[in-house]
Amino acid sequence: MEKYLLYISIVANIVLVVLLFLKSAINKILEEWWKEKQGRRNEKISHLNLLKDIMDKLRRYYTIFFIENYRQRNELDYIQNTHDHKKRIEMEEKIGQCLQEISIAEMHYPSDIRQSVRAFIKTYSKRIETFTHKPRKELLNTIVDEIETDCSNIIQSIEKIIFK
Repeated sequence: MEKYLLYISIVANIVLVVLLFLKSAINKILEEWWKEKQGRRNEKISHLNLLKDIMDKLRRYYTIFFIENYRQRNELDYIQNTHDHKKRIEMEEKIGQCLQEISIAEMHYPSDIRQSVRAFIKTYSKRIETFTHKPRKELLNTIVDEIETDCSNIIQSIEKIIFK
């Protein structure tokens, strides 16, 4: 029995000596793994912060677009004012740029955020089509409120992930 304990003690000491020599290598491996993990997390947070900014911009651009679209259809002085018309076209372009930025970075978003953003885009693309044909004041107020609510919900979801 004492022989076995001696052998176990010798093997354990050899293992400890080997681990002592490999300590710096093991530390480097663990350090690299940790840095890589933190780098991926920082990249994910960076993409989510960018999405938050884009959603905030979309909230403003969609709101301005719908208001300008309503004014174009219902106000006579709007038709005569080319600055207002340019403003609506500018909002269309900015919305397009935001949507393009989202589509480029979409693969970096968690699936629930990705689905929420896609649903948002789909909903307001359809809203643009229907609102353009029949702009009504009540509908405008409803759409602007929904844009605010939907964007806020997506931004809150993003913040939950970032600060988790």
